[in-house]
Amino acid sequence: ARAEIQHLAKEVSSIKEEQTNAIELRNRKVEGAAKPKEVGKSKTSKERDNPTKATSEGEENVEEEPTAHDSPPAVSTPPPVYITAKPQAIVAP
Repeated sequence: ARAEIQHLAKEVSSIKEEQTNAIELRNRKVEGAAKPKEVGKSKTSKERDNPTKATSEGEENVEEEPTAHDSPPAVSTPPPVYITAKPQAIVAP
């Protein structure tokens, strides 16, 4: 019985390690997704300082937005689902 308890204790500790690793990996993905947004915010503060550069950097921001949304797969929206009516079979008598 003690050996079984020790075995279960080892399994619990290994499961806790796996959970910790999974949480760290998730946090890395979240931080990676948050960084492009911070870069965009810093550019907007630069735009406020230099109105002449605002137009050129504003165009760059338009190009960067799709890449920022494409990188985190959890944020992307699923494709729309189209429901079509099934054709009814005509049975001739």
